[in-house]
Formats: sequence, C-alpha cells, structure tokens
Amino acid sequence: MCGICVFLSNNTCQDDKIKIEHCLKSSSLSCRGPDIQNTVEKVLTPSTYGVFYGSTLHFRGLLSPQPLQDRHGNIFLWNGEIFGGLKVSPGDNDGMVLLNLLADCDDNEDLLQLFSKIEGPWTFIYWKARSKQLWFGRDVLGRRSLLYHKEADKSFALASVAIKEWLPWQEVPALGIFCITLDDSDKTHSLNPIILYPWGASSMLQAEGITNSTNWK
Repeated sequence: MCGICVFLSNNTCQDDKIKIEHCLKSSSLSCRGPDIQNTVEKVLTPSTYGVFYGSTLHFRGLLSPQPLQDRHGNIFLWNGEIFGGLKVSPGDNDGMVLLNLLADCDDNEDLLQLFSKIEGPWTFIYWKARSKQLWFGRDVLGRRSLLYHKEADKSFALASVAIKEWLPWQEVPALGIFCITLDDSDKTHSLNPIILYPWGASSMLQAEGITNSTNWK
C-alpha cells in the first residue's frame, strides 16, 4: 500500500501552501508508506498551484520515492500492483515502468489503452505537463481507494485516504479514467469540467457528482 495525494489551489494563496504542507506531513497518508515520503510542488498554470505527495511502502523493485517525475515535467503517483497485462521485469519498479510508457503515449486513446491492459489492483494520479491535463482513476473493480475533496471556488484534492483537516471526502467511482484540463489563459481560477472516459466506451461523458462545484477563485 502507498499513500498518494494531489492538491490544486489558487496559485496566489500562500496560506493554502502552508496548510497543505502541514496537513500532508501529519496526515494518515504518511502511515500508508512508512519507507519514504516526498512532496513535489509545482506551478501548473499561471493561476493553478499543485502539491503532489507520495508515501511509499516498498515491496519489490528499486525503491523510487514518489511522486515520480520525468524529463518532460510529467508527474506520476501510483498505488497498485501489476500482475499481468504489461511487461514488468524482475527488479523493475511498477510506477517507473508506467511513467515511461505514459511518456510514449501520443494521445488520450493511447493512455486509456495503457491502463485498460493492467491486470491487478491500482489507483493513479498523473499530471501530463504538455497538455496541462490531470488524469486519475481506479481499476475497474475499485480495489484501491481514491477519494476527492472540493471546496467551491477554492480548491480540489485527490487522496488515497481521507485527510481529516479537509472534510468532507467522497469516493471516486470506479467507472473509468477521469481527466481535468487546466487552462493557461483562464484568470478566474476556475476548474474545467471533469471528463469521464468510461470503461468499455469510447465516448466522453461528464462525471455526475464530480463536475458540480469544482471551480475556485
């Protein structure tokens, strides 16, 4: 088990940054990954600040601190195990294998096909820097937890366990893969609708219950 979390907020709010760092260090997330914890802070757009946090419980392969990053500026958080569907050599780290494969995805369809192949329990959070997209989701059986928290006109967060300082939390449904595209030109700090790519369907749907009130100023 690993603890993963991302927090998106108004880039100008210094109080939020301090609060986030304090909450992550003291939260139950750290208990899920006692081997190593790490935080990556990043200005995602001129109006959006992101904090990515990972706590790792090491089972196999090289111990790679999360969040994982590549030279393209992509950020990946992974809580899962790959039993089949993708080639993972002995000694390889599942998360690093996926991050490298994600970098080779040319479009959304490639990304969706990649996750549809994975056999095993998983949740993930992935920031795709070039397209300014935040992807997240759970396996089709929902065997690993992923929750979301939103404050109208303020912030949006995802985490593998609830952080009590940021109540309430709701479960991300195991319906498919979700995506938010952030807008470089948006000065209102509003979050675009969250798009659901459902399992077994090629059409895009807005995720009921998640799209409502996911804007902030």
